[in-house]
Amino acid sequence: MSAGGRDGRRISRRHLIRSGAAATLLAASSVGVRAEPVRRGLLRLAAPGSGTGLAGDLFGRLVAPGSVFDCLAEIGPDGRLHGELAESWEPRDGARLWAVTLRDGVRFHDGQIFGAEDALASLRFHASRMEGLGIASLRKTGPRQILIALDAPDPGFPFLLADPALVMLPAADPEGALAAGTGTGLYRLDGAPTVTGLRLRRVAAHYKDGRAGWFEAVELLRIADPAERSAALLAGRVDAAAAPDPVLLKPRPRGPVLVSAESGMHLRLSVRGPGAPALAAALKAGLDRAALRDGFLGGAGGLAADHPLPIRPGDAPRPDPGQARHILARAGIDRATLGFGPGLSGLPGLDSLVRSLSDFAGAAGLTLSVAENPQIRASLAPAQPTGDLALRRFPRDGLTDPAGFDRLLAESRSAQDSALRHEIHGQLGRILAQEALTLVPVFAHARFAHSARLTHLGHIGALDMLDSGRIAERWHYGSYG
Repeated sequence: MSAGGRDGRRISRRHLIRSGAAATLLAASSVGVRAEPVRRGLLRLAAPGSGTGLAGDLFGRLVAPGSVFDCLAEIGPDGRLHGELAESWEPRDGARLWAVTLRDGVRFHDGQIFGAEDALASLRFHASRMEGLGIASLRKTGPRQILIALDAPDPGFPFLLADPALVMLPAADPEGALAAGTGTGLYRLDGAPTVTGLRLRRVAAHYKDGRAGWFEAVELLRIADPAERSAALLAGRVDAAAAPDPVLLKPRPRGPVLVSAESGMHLRLSVRGPGAPALAAALKAGLDRAALRDGFLGGAGGLAADHPLPIRPGDAPRPDPGQARHILARAGIDRATLGFGPGLSGLPGLDSLVRSLSDFAGAAGLTLSVAENPQIRASLAPAQPTGDLALRRFPRDGLTDPAGFDRLLAESRSAQDSALRHEIHGQLGRILAQEALTLVPVFAHARFAHSARLTHLGHIGALDMLDSGRIAERWHYGSYG
C-alpha cells in the first residue's frame, strides 16, 4: 500500500463515524478557503495546560505533533492516510508483517539524519510506555527500511502509525529528545519552554516546504481558564484558542469563528477499588447523558452507550435513578470519591460535569466528594481514527474474559466482509457496556475558535482540537490577515 500524496488511502466520513471517530469535517469558517498560502507572520495559540513540558497534557497533545515532531504516518484533514516520515508501507504474511520504507534526507533539529535505527528506537520507546501497539518484534532491513512483526494480522496497522503519541525521535536518547523537543517537525523550539508556554520558529528548509508550515514562528500560551483564552482571542492577543468559552464568543462581523467538529473524543468515567462493579453499574444505569451533553458539553457532542463506538441517538440508555439506587443499596455503597484525569483541566464545562455527577449521586443515594485517589476518575479521551483502534485502546478492567475479547477483536481485523467486521465491533461494544469498569456516557466535539485572519485549505481535522492539533502546520493567514 503506498503511503504518499496522491496515493493516500481515502477514508470516507461515513466509515469514520461508524468506526469510532470522524477524522474530517468540512470547514466551518466563513473565510474563503481558496486563498493561496504565503509563508509569513507569527501564529499565536492558547490552550489549556500545566507544567513546562512538551507532552503529558492537553497542551502537549495539541502542540507536539505537526509542529515540533513528525510521525511515520498522518491522517490529513481531508480524511486521507498519508506517509509522513514513512515513504511507503507494504503488508506481508497476511498483514502480520509490515515492511516500511522511510523518507530519505530528513534531519532532526540537531542536524542528525533520520534513519531506520531512529524509527526502531522510537517504536521501542513508545511500546515500553503504551499498551495496545501489538508489536511483537522490530528489525532493520536497510538504511531506510524496517520490518515490523505484529502479534496478530492487522490490515489497519498503518493507522496506528499516525497516532500523535508515536512521534519519531533520535535513537541515542528518545526520552531526552522528547523532553528537549528534538524532532523532525516544521518548527523547532526557540528557547526553553516555560510555565506560560513556548515559542517555535520555522525550520529553514523542510521536506514539507511548499505544502505546509506557513508561519515564520509560533507562540503557544498555556492559559488554564477558558474565559481567559476567549478574552485573549477577542482582544487579538492570540489567533486561535482551544476549548474556548462559547458563551463569550458571540457571532459578530469579522469576529472570531467557533469551530465545533464532530469527533470521537469521549468522556470516560473509570471506577476502581472496593465495590467498583456495583458503582460502575449504578453509573451506567443512573447517569443522565442528555444533561451531560447539554451541560458539560454545551450541546456540542453526542450521546454514547458506555463504549467508544458511535451509536444511533435512540440507542443511548435512559437514566433510571431508581435502578442505580437499588444497585448501590444492595452492594451497601453510600459514598464515593471523584477525581479528574487527563484532558479535562481547563475545559469550559467542568463545573457542569461536577453538577451532573452530583445530581446523579443525590438521586442514587450516594454521598460524592472530591479526593486525590478517587474511586471514580473522569477524563477526556482523544478520538481514534478507526473502530479497531478505539476498541483496542479501551481499558479492559472488569471484563470476565479479556483474552477472549482480544481474540474476537483480532478476528474482526481479518474479516474481509465489512458488514461482519461491523457486527463483531458491535458485539465487542456491548461487552464493554455490560462488563467494563470504564464507561462512556457522551462524545465531545473538537471545539476551538480562531481569528478571521486565519484560514485553511478546505477541511478541518477532528481527531482533536485545533485541526487535530496540526493548526500550525496546515493553516495560514488569509489575503487580509
